[in-house]
Amino acid sequence: MKRKKVFICEKCGYTSPKWFGRCPECGEWNTAKEMILSRGEVFEASPLLPLSNVTSEKSERMKTGFSELDGALNGGIVPGQVILLAGEPGVGKSTLALEIADSFSRYGNVVYL
Repeated sequence: MKRKKVFICEKCGYTSPKWFGRCPECGEWNTAKEMILSRGEVFEASPLLPLSNVTSEKSERMKTGFSELDGALNGGIVPGQVILLAGEPGVGKSTLALEIADSFSRYGNVVYL
């Protein structure tokens, strides 16, 4: 586990990797407090399984309404799945996302962010 030391101003919350006498954000003196941040968590490794012991479950897939996209996604989108739409400006990424959202509205509420 890697640890990182930062200094945080008690008055305004400004953070810096180095100690500071006067906070550059709020101007208060001697408000820097050291804090140790740890990166990641330590997990115990799971035992290895032979591939013959691994099972897969069929997940219900939601059809996007676009047969080519459904084919590329093995039959649709699995609930909770994240998909990255990438391409040059103007090729229709947002339009495609809105059309998919429209198709998914038959399954329930849709939020487009």
